[in-house]
Amino acid sequence: MLMFGLTAGCSSPMVDLTPAETLRSVDGAYGDIEVYLPAGAGPYPVLLTPKPCGGEKMSVDHARLISSSLERGQAVIQPSWRCEGEPPRYAEFQKVMARVQAEAGRLRLNLDAMAIAGSDSP
Repeated sequence: MLMFGLTAGCSSPMVDLTPAETLRSVDGAYGDIEVYLPAGAGPYPVLLTPKPCGGEKMSVDHARLISSSLERGQAVIQPSWRCEGEPPRYAEFQKVMARVQAEAGRLRLNLDAMAIAGSDSP
């Protein structure tokens, strides 16, 4: 379990940055999709943000993004793209979104309230 807090004395509680669920690629077109869910019953608005390339450890800024989103009641969807020096192709993005849409009801995701953030990968 990975816990994250901005400072030891901060008023904000430590946030568990362990994915609630990992969705596996069906056809290998993309890597795993990590799903972080906030407390509460949902449905949750969604932030989609790519996972850092190549299995790199999460940066402090990326951890803050996930942590603050969860604290605001937003679910975070974090797909792993193939890291070949190019952004994901539209077809890969469509496959990730189709997989997320297939699980949206079960995970209580409100995909009508979705934002997309960039990656902090180099």
